[in-house]
Amino acid sequence: MENQRSASLQAHGVWASQALVKDQLITLCPTLKLVAIADQHESVNVYRFDGQLAFSKKRLNDQVKVQCLCWKFDGKCLAIAWNNDVVEILSTDTGKILLNAATQTMWSCAYDPVQFEFHDFLGTEKPGIPSCLGWNIGFVDPAVVKAKTEDQPQTANDGTTELNTDNWDEQPIHLSLNDIIDRLDDHQRPVMDPQLPERLAVLDAEKFFPRLGVPPVASREDPRLTNALLDSVMDGVITSQASLDAVYQSEPAENLNTVNTLIICSTDGRVKPIIYDAMNLGYLDLPHREKFSSYKAILVVSHPFSCTHMLLVEASPLDKTKGAAQSTSTHEDDTSSTKLALVPLNLSAIHSAGTAMQLIASRVMQLQNLYYYLERVGRISCRLYQDTLERSRTLMNLLNEKAFEDERMSGSELLYQLAATGYCGDWVKEWIMDDVGEQGHKRWEQEVNSAYEKFIDALHENLLPGIERANIIACALRGLASYHDSNEKFNLDPDRFTLVLENLHSLRLIVHESLNYAVEERRQFLAFSAWLKLQIGWQKSESGVDSEEAADQGASIDYARVFKFIESELKHEKLGFFWKHWTEAHQEYVGGPISDLGGVDKTPDEVADIIEAIRGRQDASNDGELPFTFFCARLEERIKEATGRIGGWQLQMASMPEGLILEDTGKASVADMRMVYEQIHEAEQYSTYVAIVREEWRGEVRIHRVKHANEIDNMVKTVQVPDFVRVWMPRGRVKDVKFFDDQFIMVLFRTLKGSPIPILSQKMLTAVDVTYLFSIPYSKLISTALSDPSANPSNDSRRDIRTMLLPSGRAQYARAAIDLRKRENFEQYVLHAWPRREHFDAVTLAINGRKDREVVCVLEEDKRRFRILNVGSKQAERQASVPLDDDEDTPMSGSE
Repeated sequence: MENQRSASLQAHGVWASQALVKDQLITLCPTLKLVAIADQHESVNVYRFDGQLAFSKKRLNDQVKVQCLCWKFDGKCLAIAWNNDVVEILSTDTGKILLNAATQTMWSCAYDPVQFEFHDFLGTEKPGIPSCLGWNIGFVDPAVVKAKTEDQPQTANDGTTELNTDNWDEQPIHLSLNDIIDRLDDHQRPVMDPQLPERLAVLDAEKFFPRLGVPPVASREDPRLTNALLDSVMDGVITSQASLDAVYQSEPAENLNTVNTLIICSTDGRVKPIIYDAMNLGYLDLPHREKFSSYKAILVVSHPFSCTHMLLVEASPLDKTKGAAQSTSTHEDDTSSTKLALVPLNLSAIHSAGTAMQLIASRVMQLQNLYYYLERVGRISCRLYQDTLERSRTLMNLLNEKAFEDERMSGSELLYQLAATGYCGDWVKEWIMDDVGEQGHKRWEQEVNSAYEKFIDALHENLLPGIERANIIACALRGLASYHDSNEKFNLDPDRFTLVLENLHSLRLIVHESLNYAVEERRQFLAFSAWLKLQIGWQKSESGVDSEEAADQGASIDYARVFKFIESELKHEKLGFFWKHWTEAHQEYVGGPISDLGGVDKTPDEVADIIEAIRGRQDASNDGELPFTFFCARLEERIKEATGRIGGWQLQMASMPEGLILEDTGKASVADMRMVYEQIHEAEQYSTYVAIVREEWRGEVRIHRVKHANEIDNMVKTVQVPDFVRVWMPRGRVKDVKFFDDQFIMVLFRTLKGSPIPILSQKMLTAVDVTYLFSIPYSKLISTALSDPSANPSNDSRRDIRTMLLPSGRAQYARAAIDLRKRENFEQYVLHAWPRREHFDAVTLAINGRKDREVVCVLEEDKRRFRILNVGSKQAERQASVPLDDDEDTPMSGSE
C-alpha cells in the first residue's frame, strides 16, 4: 500500500508529441512557457505548456541532424546546432532565422569573393560536428551588480525603528541576481548608466527611418548569380517582413554592462566563443587535443560574475591497451578508459574591455548585417536587370539575322526607318507578324515591365534605405573610434571608417543614377511597346490603314522615346554601366584583387565625374564602368579592414590552460554542471559542481565540487583540489539529473521491481516500479558530509593537483557518501512520485529554476508524452527548511 505522504506537484499540462522525441534534446525556455524538442524526423518543435505548437524548424535535407538546442538567457532566441556545422539562431516571437552563428559573425576571418568562402584566421581546417552549446550572460563590471545584491540588515518598522519621510529613502532594496537579470530587458531602468560618449552613440537614429523591405524575387534563379555562403546566411532572413525587422530593427542598448557569450563546441576538440552575439574569436583548441582520439566538450557553464566558462569534456586516448592486466585492474586504476575532465575557458577580456566594447561590437554587427543585405539585394537587382534584357535581346537577334541576309541595314536601322517614315520592309513585317506577334508582344511587355518595376522597387525601397542605415552606423563607429583612438583594446582607425563612408557615398551615387536611368528606360520601353502594338494592328489589317487614321492613332505615341529605345538596340545600354552581369564582372576580377580594377577605388568625386561622362556617352568601356557588385565587394573589404583587428586583442586574452580529470573510468550516462558564486567569511570564490551518473553505476550520483578563482590562468595556483561525494540511491536506476538552482539538484530515479523502498510500505518491499523526482540540497549535504570526521582524508589540500591534470593524470577517490537508502533521508527529499498505475514512466528531465518560473518537464518512456510540473511553491518550502549557518557558504543564485 502506497504511503499517503508521497508528494505530488501541480501539472501545467499533459500532452504528446506526434513523433518520437530525442530524449536528450529537450530544453525549457527560461522566461516563457515554451519547451523546445527535437524529434526522430530531425525537426525542432517549440510547444507551449498547453501542448499547442508555437513554431517548428524543419531540416534542410535528409543528411542533416539536430545536435544541440540552447535558449538565450532572456528567452528571445533559440540556438539549433546541426551536424553540418550550422548553428541557426531563431527568434522566439516569429520562429524565423535571425542569423547563422557559424558564419554570420563579426569578421575575424577573411572572406574570399573569388572562392565564395570564409577562411578562418586560425586555419582552414573544416570544423567538426557541434557537440554542445552554451549561451551565457556576464557582466563587464560585476562589482556594480554585486553591490545591488549584497544582503543588508532589515530596517523595516519592527517597533524599534520609526519610519518617517526622513528615513524612507534609506530603506534597503533587496535584489537577487535573478532579479537583476530579469530587469535587463527593462530599458527604462538600466543596471549601469553609460557615460556621455556612449550615451550619444546609443541614440537610435535608425528608428526614424522606414523599415527595410523584403527584396523582390527575380523570375528565376541564375546559378551564375549565387553566393552559397551569403545565401545560407540570408535565405531565412529575407523571407518575411517580421524576420527582417527582428534582425535590422535595432533594439535599445541602454545596458552596456552585460555580455552575451555563445560557446560552440565541436567533436574535433575545438571551441568557438562568440561574444556580444557578434564577435567571433575563431576556433580555440582544447588542451592536449592531439593526444586523444576522441575529444569533445559535452557541457558548458558559467556565472554572470565570472569571465571563466567551464567545459566538461570527454577524452579518449589514442591507444587502449588490452590484455589480462587491464581485465584485472580496478576502475580507478584503468587509465585506458575515457576520461571526464573539467577544462576552463578563460575570457578575461570581458572584464577588462570596458562597457564600450559591447556598443562597438553591436554596431559592427549591424554594419555587417547591412552589408549582407546590400550584397544580396544587389545580386537580385543584377538578375532583374538581366530579365529586362533577355526577351528584348532574343527578339532583336532574330531581326538582325533576317536583316543580315539582306546585307543592307541592321535590325535597329530597319525599325528606326519604320518609326520615322512608316515604310515597313518584308523582313520587318515578317519579324513583327511571325516572331513577335500579338501574343508574343503581350508576353514581352508583361515580362519586361514587371522586371523594371521590381528593379526600381529594389533600388528605391531596399538599396537606398540600406545604404542610409549603413551610413549612420559607420558615422557612429567613426565617432567611437575617434573617442577611443588611444585604447589598444579596440584598435579602431577613424580613417578606415572614412573610407567606408566614401564607399557608401559612391554606392549611393550609383543607385541614384541607376534609378534615374531605370525610370527613363522603362518609359522608353513602354513607348516602344505602344508603338509596336500599333504596328502589329496595322500590319494585321488586310485593307491597310488610312493616313489620317494612322496619324490619329499615333498621336499618343512618344516618338522621341521610341527613337531612343531603338537606338540602344533594345539593350538598355545605360544601366549596363552599373549592373554588368556578375559572371562577366567576376571574370575580370579573377586577374587580381578588387583594388586593381579601375573605378572601384575611386573617390565619390571621381565617381560623380565618371557618371557625368557616362551621361553623354553611347558606348560602354571598362575604364568608365562603375559596377555595383565591385563596389559592394570593396565595401566588405573596407569594413573588415576597419573592424577586423578588434577580435585580435580579444583572442589574445582567451586561454584554456589545462584540464582537471574528474573521472577516468568511462563515459557518463547523464551529467549536468553548475557554477556558483559564494561568499565564505567575507571572501569571494567560485565553485563548479558536476553531477555524473555512470552507466555501470546507475544507482548513484557522483558529485564533484571544484573551487576556483574568477580567472583561471594557472590551474595549480587558482584551482583547489576538488571534493568528490557519492550519493547512494536505493535499488534502482537514476534516469536523469539536473541542477535546479544554487542549492538543489533534481534527480529522476526509478525503482526496480521488488526494491526495498522504505516510503512505500512497512515491509520495505514493493511489487511495482515507481519513478521518483528527488529535490536534494546538494550544497548543504556535501558540506555536511565533508565535515564528518569519518570522511576520507586522502583528497585533502596536501594532494598535488598536478597529478590530476590532463593528459596522464588520475581521478581522485570519493571523500564521503550521502546515503539516501535510509528511510528518513529518502522520504524528506521526494518531490513527486509516479506509481505504475498512472502509466507514466519518466525517463528524461528538463528544468527551469529561474525565479517565479520554476517548472519541470518530464518525458515518458515511450518518448512521446510530456508533463509540465510546477515546482515553485514546493521548492520555496524546501528552501525555507534548509537554513544556512552563520559560517556556511552564501551562494548567489543566477548561474547559467
